[in-house]
This record gives sequence, C-alpha cells and structure tokens, in this order.
Amino acid sequence: MARIPGATVSLSSASGNTLSAASIVTDALGQGRFTVTGANAGADTLTAQAMGTSATFAATVSGTLISYSVPAIGAEVEVGTPTNVSVQITQAACRWPVRRSLSRPLAAPSRAA
Repeated sequence: MARIPGATVSLSSASGNTLSAASIVTDALGQGRFTVTGANAGADTLTAQAMGTSATFAATVSGTLISYSVPAIGAEVEVGTPTNVSVQITQAACRWPVRRSLSRPLAAPSRAA
C-alpha cells in the first residue's frame, strides 16, 4: 500500500472527549498525530475519516486516577526496613475530586530457602 502524505483526516470522539484538533494533515510518511484528553468517563469511540473512508478505535476513559506519591519514583527501599507507601485516589466524576491517602508499610521481599 502506498502512503498518502498531505491528506486531511477529520477526527471525532463519540463521547465528547477533547481532541487536540478537529482535523490533522498526514506527514511525508502518511501519518498524523493527535491527543485525546478524557473529559467523560466510560467507553468512547474515536473516529478518523479521510478520502471517503473511516476507521474507529475503541477507548475507555477512566474516571478514577490512582497515583503513588511516596516513595519517590526511582527511590531505593532497603531490604528488611518497613517503608510507608502513599497512594492517592482521585475521582474525576465528582464536582470536587475525592482524595484519599492510603499508607501502609512496604514489606521486604521474602528470601527463598
């Protein structure tokens, strides 16, 4: 198949999630890039249309974000030393984010005999 540079591709999100552009133009390799920012949690279908044809991509936008804040990324944890781990859960579907901090010691791995 021949790649098609300079083609205009129209983009849409069935769930109304934010796209970085309503359309893009393919580069010399026939490729185009865009960004999706989830605004509506749940199933979504992204559609690209160009030159009389279309393609879809099924995506799921999660309304819950789970992130670690302690220990820092790349931090070393000593074997046999309990280390607190903090997890933050944010629920995007609420008017104000729900934040919960869960802390528990990180156990050292057991050694096989």
